[in-house]
Amino acid sequence: MRFEPKRRELYTKIERWRSWSALNEEATIQGLVLPVLETSGYNTRNPEEVLPQARDTQGNKPDLMLYKTSPLEQGVEWCVIEAKALGKPLNNFVSQVGQYLIASNAQWYVLTDGYEWRFFDKNHPQNNFHRITITLDTPGALDALSCLLDKARPAPDLDCAFQTLIEARLREAARQVEWEKHCTAWELTEQLVTPLSKAVAEMSKQSDHEQFIGQWIDRFKEHLQSQNPPVWWAEDKETDALLTATGVDEKGSRISLQQLADDGFQVKFFYPAALWIGGRPITLNIKSWLGVLRAVIVELDSRGCLPPPPYHPFGNNYKLYSDTTTSLHKPVELPSRHFTKLYANSQGLDAPRAARALLQLVKDAQCPQITPSDIQLELHHWGK
Repeated sequence: MRFEPKRRELYTKIERWRSWSALNEEATIQGLVLPVLETSGYNTRNPEEVLPQARDTQGNKPDLMLYKTSPLEQGVEWCVIEAKALGKPLNNFVSQVGQYLIASNAQWYVLTDGYEWRFFDKNHPQNNFHRITITLDTPGALDALSCLLDKARPAPDLDCAFQTLIEARLREAARQVEWEKHCTAWELTEQLVTPLSKAVAEMSKQSDHEQFIGQWIDRFKEHLQSQNPPVWWAEDKETDALLTATGVDEKGSRISLQQLADDGFQVKFFYPAALWIGGRPITLNIKSWLGVLRAVIVELDSRGCLPPPPYHPFGNNYKLYSDTTTSLHKPVELPSRHFTKLYANSQGLDAPRAARALLQLVKDAQCPQITPSDIQLELHHWGK
């Protein structure tokens, strides 16, 4: 699960903060709600995406309104979020749901205390508009929330959320038994081990996704027959140990450039699998540190705050020119809005030096919208 380390990080905070009487509604939003939205691709410091305390047509002031298109570009809110202090009984506030949905353009309403997330759908009046509840103590919960809140999706994907939770539960049950014992049991009896078979029965009883469960089990049986574990088997088990060993784990599945710098760039055995700038996902044409460096160069150039070339504060390892490639090693051409052309090295930096080069670039740019804390990465281990 992509966001499982981040979910565990948030749940650790929830357990730590439950008995903290000073943790009011505003602190819950800051410490729990906004990090979930950031995981789903929102820039929580941009009111054109996450607007706090805006009045609706009836004068209500919900805590947050979410926009996929800026209200300055005729966008309308698609989701209203009402947050309560961690531990507040949400049942006491369900009566607000209908009132807020009627008074808002939004189809969706979320009631949360940071730990429990209840989703309501204006177009689903059955069961008081309620569609799904997700709690952050559940494996896969943050990935499931991303299915519902993801800024890039046209609408919440309920099937994705339910199936993500089901798969997380099945993976958890399967990993209670060593892989070799799975294979032995299958070879002797062609039966699934007890923890997994119980989880399958439990999930089948609780959901309307029998077809998805059946397909998952069919794929798992294929791995048993070949005696080769699925890819996620090793990934799920190794993620914590690998990240902890490099000082990255406690930051979750995303880590900022500033946090990497604070950790001394302990990234030798990791490569960047995803990049966000200011909460917005950036496509990486090449999933390498040079790929990140180039993506940030292009982003700074588009905002008009790229240090003017020739630019090479990284010695001979990485250089940037606008009018010549003679001093570059295997030059690559980058798109540019503010210069005729941009050329940069196609190789030459290992992970730690590339991360330092990236930090230096962001500092030299002095772009108010992009700081080392605004550059976030998802790191994967080379061994995976």
